[in-house]
Amino acid sequence: MFSSTQSSNRSAHKNARRYPTNVIQWAVELFSRSPAAYKFVQESGLLTLPTARTIQRFRNKIKPTPGLNMIAVKEIETVIENHKALPAYITLDEMKIRENIVVKDGTLIGFVNSPFNNKAEIATHILVFYVRSIRKEISLPLAWYPTRSLPPGDLAVYFWELLYACETRGLNINAVVADGLSINRSFFKLISGEKKIPLDKPFTAPNIYAPDRLIYLCSDPPHLLKTARNSLLSSRSGGSRYMNIDGKGNDILWSHVLDLYKTESTSLVLYQSGLTRAHVKLNPRSKASFEPDMCALDSHRHASDVMPAS
Repeated sequence: MFSSTQSSNRSAHKNARRYPTNVIQWAVELFSRSPAAYKFVQESGLLTLPTARTIQRFRNKIKPTPGLNMIAVKEIETVIENHKALPAYITLDEMKIRENIVVKDGTLIGFVNSPFNNKAEIATHILVFYVRSIRKEISLPLAWYPTRSLPPGDLAVYFWELLYACETRGLNINAVVADGLSINRSFFKLISGEKKIPLDKPFTAPNIYAPDRLIYLCSDPPHLLKTARNSLLSSRSGGSRYMNIDGKGNDILWSHVLDLYKTESTSLVLYQSGLTRAHVKLNPRSKASFEPDMCALDSHRHASDVMPAS
């Protein structure tokens, strides 16, 4: 179908080109990954692709509302029809948004949307729950909520509601992955019933919809590494994050990392590792990031490690 579409559209006027749904979905995916790469492929003439304006129109066709994404639920039901059940996991994270109020379709948008908060507060973050099956038959945002500072109790209520939506449709949730924020740690302790995070055994929570199957609670390794790196970056004598080996002057400082990088700058091992000067000479922007693509990959691997074999 792809080759026939290319053949017919190549000789057609740009305003007369037509694309089947699966080709548009592929184009949207490619554009979402890299608009620059999409533009390059399009302008090279190698492939005849929908315009960026067409892509944007299709991306904005769905108008999501806060809460459980019913389109995602229907997609889960469709996929599960071909499987008895699928092992999966949920990730959750917050992203900072610009505080603003807009009118869309006659509705004011931009306020905190929560049954637990009756105040008219402008949202500062978006909390997203993402669900993915171990073999990626399902990989989509399950729900999102405009928030300011969400208490662990409210977070737990949202989670149990989403867990019910998944488990009752044959999507078996085996793990939850989140970064190491204090709210997320409190959320983990709340749903697990533990007062402290155990260090000598797996951290798990009971699954009230499948009592014979535990839910593993996982901190996202890349975010933990970023926290450790930034603590080392801030380590200095008299500072709040002063790091040393034995308290006798054997400091652990970021300057040691810089010296090591300088010493090994001509090393073949360093070259093959992909480590560059940008990794050790940090600026405010790089402090807040930790190789986003690698974070996503490691998060997937980390959650997959606790999945049962299927």
